[in-house]
Amino acid sequence: MNTREAELVATVHFAAKELKERSSDVPSECDVLREVMQWKQQRQPPLDEKEVALATRNLNMLRWIHVRYSEDLPISEDELLGV
Repeated sequence: MNTREAELVATVHFAAKELKERSSDVPSECDVLREVMQWKQQRQPPLDEKEVALATRNLNMLRWIHVRYSEDLPISEDELLGV
């Protein structure tokens, strides 16, 4: 994992944790995506929404974060599979 990937994973993990602490409801993958994109909106270079979505889905599948699955997460199956 390179520095950019590590920052992305850490940011997604932090955002999911913060959302969970703010609400009694389990956040969705899309909630995490929106939180990360809003939090890092001034970052240069900006984060790619698809990379954030992919990191969110991967961390959720690995159970590193506990969030609800979002059917409308903006990634395709091919992107998820790396095809």
